[in-house]
Amino acid sequence: MFPTLNYLINYLFGTSLSFNFPPTFGFMVALAFLSAAWVLSSELKRKEKIGFVKSVQKKIWIGKPASQWELISNGLLGFVIGFKIIGVIMDT
Repeated sequence: MFPTLNYLINYLFGTSLSFNFPPTFGFMVALAFLSAAWVLSSELKRKEKIGFVKSVQKKIWIGKPASQWELISNGLLGFVIGFKIIGVIMDT
């Protein structure tokens, strides 16, 4: 695997030029996620068209206050994420 596009270009063209390209691992991971999302959505659309997967309609109440469970779960999630962010900031 080539750590940067510089190595790939030099390998493909037989050069020894020095380019300043960013690392490609994160780019390839992002491409993998995007392509997987595209394949999943197209496959689900195909399955729905042939009747294998059925759609579900759900009523949503606009203006309904949050339940106690929603408040508690969101509060705990916010606490954990905030605690981690503060730890990262204080550790640097």
